Amino acid sequence: MSPYFNIQLFHMDRKLCAAARYRLDWSIDRLAIQSGVSALAIEQYESGFRKLKPISLQAIAYAFEAEKLMFFPGQPVMTGGNVRGACPDPRLSSDYSQIE
Repeated sequence: MSPYFNIQLFHMDRKLCAAARYRLDWSIDRLAIQSGVSALAIEQYESGFRKLKPISLQAIAYAFEAEKLMFFPGQPVMTGGNVRGACPDPRLSSDYSQIE
């Protein structure tokens, strides 16, 4: 069994996503523009109505990382000075076309 079996992708759940938007004073539409994920998908994710594909979560995390936000399990959204590179650019992923 892989030691990475249960690692949560980017450590960002729906509540952290909303908290990060609040911290940046971003609307859902602004996050949609910055991440490439549809506003409807983000709204439904934050409300708990749906789960997002890993590539969509990666795109959201990448957009937040560009604003120096970072996520750790069990911690609130944090600001870092040099966090670029922690999350790979989703546009370089083979499944980028599946973004929601």
